[in-house]
Amino acid sequence: MTEKFNVANTMATLEAANILISYGGYMSDQTLEGVSQGIKAIFETGALKTRKARKVFSVFVESAQNIIFYSGRRMEIEGTRDGAGFGSIFIQQLEDDLFDVISVTTVLSAKKTDFEGRLSKLLEMTDEDVDAAYEEQLMNQITGSEKGAGLGLFEIRRQSTDLAFEFIDQENDYLLVMRATI
Repeated sequence: MTEKFNVANTMATLEAANILISYGGYMSDQTLEGVSQGIKAIFETGALKTRKARKVFSVFVESAQNIIFYSGRRMEIEGTRDGAGFGSIFIQQLEDDLFDVISVTTVLSAKKTDFEGRLSKLLEMTDEDVDAAYEEQLMNQITGSEKGAGLGLFEIRRQSTDLAFEFIDQENDYLLVMRATI
């Protein structure tokens, strides 16, 4: 039997953690477009206007696209390019001008080693190495390489002052939690 969702506790937890934006569930390109417009308005013209608006927005979009493209829990949706991936994404305000973008998605056991290796390698790179790898991947994308050509993780790393990840065991699969500080 499905447990009833405790809205009051969830709202109190989000408020106590200073979560400004939260989304959880299936995310498609269309969902991302709608949520992104609201976030853009809040950070560029609203009460939370910040000089970091573009960085926060960029990391949010790239993190959401990772959920859409790579989530191990998927739903096919007619009329969408990639269907929808299941996950959650949060923007947390840590201080006046310091934010975390936290994304959570399912990684299948068979793909964990690959994801972990790619993320570990990315974290070991210097800023100069990241910029060079980004440029190389951008050229690969222009010449017709795979979808996205892996630019999203490089962009998240480039826009963040700190990037961390962890895998949480979920019986048969894992939750990948990425936290990008901007």
